Amino acid sequence: MTYLRTVQLSSTCITHKKIRPRILQVNVTDMLLVQNILVILVSVSCLISAEQQNNNEVYQKLQEDLESMKFENEARFVKTDTKISNMEERILQQDEIIRKQQELIKRLQRNQELQKHTRQVSVQQKVAFTYRTSGDQSSLGSDQTIKFDRRMTDVSNSYSSSTGIFTAPVGGYYAFVLDTRTLPGRICWIDAVKNGAPIATNYMEAPSGQEDSETSFAVVRLDTGDQVWVRNKVYHGHSCGLDDLANFSGFLLYQDL
Repeated sequence: MTYLRTVQLSSTCITHKKIRPRILQVNVTDMLLVQNILVILVSVSCLISAEQQNNNEVYQKLQEDLESMKFENEARFVKTDTKISNMEERILQQDEIIRKQQELIKRLQRNQELQKHTRQVSVQQKVAFTYRTSGDQSSLGSDQTIKFDRRMTDVSNSYSSSTGIFTAPVGGYYAFVLDTRTLPGRICWIDAVKNGAPIATNYMEAPSGQEDSETSFAVVRLDTGDQVWVRNKVYHGHSCGLDDLANFSGFLLYQDL
């Protein structure tokens, strides 16, 4: 509209020579300004369009990259799951191997213990004896050792019939049996002693013309070299007499390990 009005004005003012050149000059300038503004607007619009197009391309590229990354991550997750499954399977296999090894170790330990016990039993000292008196012992003194001089059994030769003393060849638990019978009308107090300390006692009191008997049993622990014997103890001045059926026995229950 400005351009048309300017042209019309210029045509009506031809006769005014002083004003026309100025008006024409101003109009041309305005046209150039408008053109420049239009060029600028077009350029800006193009730039905006180009920027939008670039943004769309960038966005599309990002979408494509994200999709690609998604697929890659999914593939990696699948591979990772597979590796984890394989590792779990290997761990289970290792656990089974360890369990079998532990069972084998336990069996070996039991076998070793059994072999050790077998060796110990095989080398265990054998101790067993039984001795009897060969005749009546009619007059026994106070604290006199009673000698059982008739050998019945002695696998270790640990009892001395000459001294009446048993000496332990090894340490362990032993059992002893003392069986005695008096002569008619006698009163006897007989002790089995370990290193002098009583471990069993037979007390017998026979009426006139009769006999009395008693048996005692004792289990004691002996160290190697400990001694056990049988002795008479005078009871209120009574004279003890034993017949030839008295016997003294002992055996090793089990040896110290």
